[in-house]
Amino acid sequence: MIRKFTVIQVIIVAFIIIALAVNNRASAQNNRNGTSGQAPQTTGVKPALKTGETPYAYCYGANINCTGSGCSQIKVKTPSDSDVLVTLKQNERVVAHAYISASSSYTFQVPDGTYQPFFYYGRNWDSDKVMTQTNCGTLRGGFAQNEHFGKDTPEKLNNHVLTYELILQQNGNFSTIPSNQKEAF
Repeated sequence: MIRKFTVIQVIIVAFIIIALAVNNRASAQNNRNGTSGQAPQTTGVKPALKTGETPYAYCYGANINCTGSGCSQIKVKTPSDSDVLVTLKQNERVVAHAYISASSSYTFQVPDGTYQPFFYYGRNWDSDKVMTQTNCGTLRGGFAQNEHFGKDTPEKLNNHVLTYELILQQNGNFSTIPSNQKEAF
């Protein structure tokens, strides 16, 4: 009986030693990597969203999607020095939006109709930034740097492809109209 008790004690002690060694190894690895095993402290600023992401879907819903007849496209090409969040409004209501990284493009597939695009330019997306109050509550998420708002006039589309190149071009034929966050959202 004493022999069984001693064997069990040895097994328990060995298990504790192994567990402590594994824990110390993990702690040392975390310290080398600059982490402490705790959740990272965030300021809301995170890596840029990916082109096509819809950061306000919780408020505006999923983007409308249309293919075939009775559909049009709105394509947006962004400048190299700025990301852009585009909102499309119909009758003063946001019906689609998308984040577009710098030097990228995104195409909205929409049913024929009249749409007004708003362009929210900037850098360093902050997911906690309070933008405005909307009918769905507080709209969160915006750029931390170099913010600028622009828009175009409402455009009636009927089986069209409308392309916006938000790139400074000599003798270009389009210039956005100044806007603000209250209009854009």
